[in-house]
Amino acid sequence: MRDFVISTKQSEMACDPVRQFLMFRSDSVALPRSPNIRSSDRLAVMRFGALTIAALISGTAQAQQVRDEGLRLLDEQRLREKAELMARPPAEVTENTRVESANASGDVNVNAIDEDGPTVIVKEIVLAGDQLLTQDEQQQLVAPFLGRPLGAKRIDLLLQRITAAYLDRGYITTRAYLSPQNLHSGRLEITIIPGVIESIAVDGKPAPWLSTVALPFSSGGSLRLADLEQGVDQINRLRSRRAEAQILPGQTPGGSTIAIDTRAEKSWRVGAGVDNYGQSATGERRQRILAEFDNLLGLWDTWSFTTLESSNSHSDLLSTSVPIGFGTFSYAYSRSSSETWLIPSVSKLRSESSSQTVGWNQVIYRDSRFRIALDSTVALRESKRRLDTIELKPQQQSTGRLASNVLYRGSRTVLSAEIGYSRGLAMFGSDVDIANLPRTSPHNDFEKWDANANLSWQPIDGLTIRSVIAGQAARMGLPGQEQLFLGGAGSVRGFKEGSLSGDRGAYMRNEFSFSHELIREAARSNVYVDPFLLFDASVSRLLSDPVDRHLASAGVGLRMNWKGLNADLAWAKPLTAPEWVSREARLHLLLSAQF
Repeated sequence: MRDFVISTKQSEMACDPVRQFLMFRSDSVALPRSPNIRSSDRLAVMRFGALTIAALISGTAQAQQVRDEGLRLLDEQRLREKAELMARPPAEVTENTRVESANASGDVNVNAIDEDGPTVIVKEIVLAGDQLLTQDEQQQLVAPFLGRPLGAKRIDLLLQRITAAYLDRGYITTRAYLSPQNLHSGRLEITIIPGVIESIAVDGKPAPWLSTVALPFSSGGSLRLADLEQGVDQINRLRSRRAEAQILPGQTPGGSTIAIDTRAEKSWRVGAGVDNYGQSATGERRQRILAEFDNLLGLWDTWSFTTLESSNSHSDLLSTSVPIGFGTFSYAYSRSSSETWLIPSVSKLRSESSSQTVGWNQVIYRDSRFRIALDSTVALRESKRRLDTIELKPQQQSTGRLASNVLYRGSRTVLSAEIGYSRGLAMFGSDVDIANLPRTSPHNDFEKWDANANLSWQPIDGLTIRSVIAGQAARMGLPGQEQLFLGGAGSVRGFKEGSLSGDRGAYMRNEFSFSHELIREAARSNVYVDPFLLFDASVSRLLSDPVDRHLASAGVGLRMNWKGLNADLAWAKPLTAPEWVSREARLHLLLSAQF
């Protein structure tokens, strides 16, 4: 028997609740032809569906799209981790001794140096023991000295330039030496003693084997500053660690001991909080409980569990991350359930969903100011829905994402930027698009580009400007959870959560934070107060909607922290909004405690 299908096209209706009713990424609801369903019952179902759609179109055509709270939890965690990364101080690596940098010697002309002692013309210069510089780099260093009379001053300049070349590449303990030799042969041999790591100590004890596996350096390997900084950063991902590394003299020439002081605090934390960041359909007031654990496996790993409750929804999130050298593996599992009224007191939609996300972040370049990384994730999502007593078709979706991000730290500026590409994957049992699906309808095989930039800038003492710009673009209709949701504490403040959604769009958030002497005095007592002015704005569009929709707001806010007690509030007044969106001022409030 063939299935009976109720079908509609998004190009014929731009109603978000209709998209939700018809399934979050398909445009059909399949009702199986069963001998247990009588014709009269099937007719009743058809009439009920038609009445529901008609009511949605006529009565709530501009109602909010309901967002999966489990995925919201994951997004909120990612934003928090990004904010922590920007606020984290640079990795601290110190040395007990350091050869002075000879960068200035690179500007000195060899012929401008007058030798006042014996000289010899050198036709060949060899760097013995060098395995760090390429042949071209070596030739570039020695070429200005070939065929010229060399004495003590010019040879000393050559040694400075070689040492500076290693310093510039991060090999801060590699040294160049001149051993006794006969230069009258026209051959100069310079001995390179590479800097190596003899041993690693953590908090005054030999580092456990597992902990060193997760770091990008090991005993017996070359000592490079970027590797040490990356290792310190990996340890400082843990909220209970504020690590710094020190390079101590070893027992052999060029050898060093790496002493890491993690300044470890309690490796577990529990907390609870309440906020009004929820959606109207599932309950605005949310309560959460969380637990976090650090270094359970001895791999500098992190673990987090959060459960979130509102009047009509429940969500759980479990996540972990493990560093491996310059890479970081991450995994997250979320599940959620909710009940929403499509028609008040008439039709209720019950939803259950789960998702798994596997990710890998690889740092490909870093120095004292810049860090560039590549990020890849694969997400699997499954959803089941029931409209009163009618079981809707289950949903399965797989998404892959590739992104590149950069982090810059200056004396008064911290900037992060990212660009990413997402694609719906026809694998892992995922649903496929039906034939001839209109471009404006939600697609399983979608493509999406997204970008974001975060700036923290202190132009003058006492003033900090924080800005966020984020957006996305797509050529086809997106599944509901891939859309851009606008309005609420995480995007445009002053509006209810998810007041608008779009396949395309962008938003910006701006905060102007002021610091007074009283605030600085409070900080010395571990009371952190951050008052700020805010201005937010956005533009978005569903591909089925010919008009751009705008939101804008302005207001004030305050963040406070004292011994694990946190308060975050923002009051904002809408300035611009579509006519169906409320323009009443709104207070966003979050209270939490963590111990």
